[in-house]
Amino acid sequence: MDAIYLRQSADKKDSISIETQLEKCLSESKKEYMVFSDKGFSGKNTNRPQFQKMLSMVKNGNVQRIIVYRIDRFSRSIADFSALWQVLSANNVEFVSVNERFDTSTPIGRAMLYIIMSFAQLERETIAERIRDNYFSRLERGVWPGGPPPYGFDIRKTNIDGKNLSILCENEKAENVRKIFDLYANDDSSLGMIGKKMMLSGEKSLTWNSLAVSRIIKCAEYAKCTSDLYFYLLSCGIEIKSPAEAFNGNFGGILCKNTFAVSFHKGVVEDNVWIRCNEKISKNSAIKNTGRGKYSFLSGKLKCGQCSRTVKIINSSDRLYLFCSGRTNGQICRCSIKCGIKEIEEHAVRTVKEQLKECKTDVCCKSVISDEANRKIQRLIDTLCDCPKESAELIKERINELAKQTNVYITPDKINLDIDKLDMEGQKKLFSILIEKVVVQEDTAVFYWNF
Repeated sequence: MDAIYLRQSADKKDSISIETQLEKCLSESKKEYMVFSDKGFSGKNTNRPQFQKMLSMVKNGNVQRIIVYRIDRFSRSIADFSALWQVLSANNVEFVSVNERFDTSTPIGRAMLYIIMSFAQLERETIAERIRDNYFSRLERGVWPGGPPPYGFDIRKTNIDGKNLSILCENEKAENVRKIFDLYANDDSSLGMIGKKMMLSGEKSLTWNSLAVSRIIKCAEYAKCTSDLYFYLLSCGIEIKSPAEAFNGNFGGILCKNTFAVSFHKGVVEDNVWIRCNEKISKNSAIKNTGRGKYSFLSGKLKCGQCSRTVKIINSSDRLYLFCSGRTNGQICRCSIKCGIKEIEEHAVRTVKEQLKECKTDVCCKSVISDEANRKIQRLIDTLCDCPKESAELIKERINELAKQTNVYITPDKINLDIDKLDMEGQKKLFSILIEKVVVQEDTAVFYWNF
């Protein structure tokens, strides 16, 4: 039996239709045949339903010859075709290309086959590179590069400098975006709580779970492009294609694969709110990843003084022991830890309580009111190490501006925080902020605090 294989990745004016391919292939078949057709599938791999069905029939010995209009309809990958050719050869299956005439039973025919396959793969890779370059070219010009718009935006054709360009324009759902950011900026809110509120509101455009809300928070297209956003993105290692002066607060931007450019659309969220929400989501993620231990609020903070590996808390016969992970992970450590986790916890709580008792003066509270400025300064200092030279002077100027803001403070009468009444989760969050790490070795524990 002949197997006629047809493939068309997309309906385009210059593409070969399934019907045309079938007509040409039928002219080559002189006996019983079966048609296998994959429409809307790329030739870059073999993940095509009808192709796999045909391959199964080949392996079962039901196919004597495969007929295609052109070899790139069969495959556009040399690696895939080489493996497929081994299958065809093992099952004595002939291969016929209507458009490229060659006989696979001869060495010259097989050589021609691989030469044609090389050009087919080159064409596919060239097209992919052209599409990728065009995508980022549109991004750098501030034009929507492609794909569905973020929630709260539509795509509209707008005439700019005589050209019709695809630009993001906010729609009626942009108000929901502002509400989500305002809610998450509140310290008491969470992604799950916001998702539930959105479901109760009757908004059904998205499946409102924590993941959906998280994607909205992280979407940089919502933020207004200001100098603070410029420096924040730099600190995150984002490659910025627009000049610093373009971040004047008049427009939003587009972020794609670690590349950002100022766009023509208006941002819907204030820059400081967007930054605050993204810092919060990053901090909560860090807390979540380092606070999985169920035996102590210090889980994830304990490090071995000998090999610097994480120290685990092990429960054996209702007793808690500290054990260096380096002793089991490659057996690179021989450190024996005799410290008790309860004694380490008690010392941590006692130290924090003593610090809180002293926190009654304006000097202590000064760091609280200027915390946002201090975070910005630290972020900018970290950015200086890797930023482009042209950005360094701008960063230094911004650091000096922020440093002046730290002189503003207030004096509360008292700070109330009862650590003993916090549950395990609350203690984890508190000490993940206050403690950098606790280095333990033998019978000693050294605390590295963040204050």
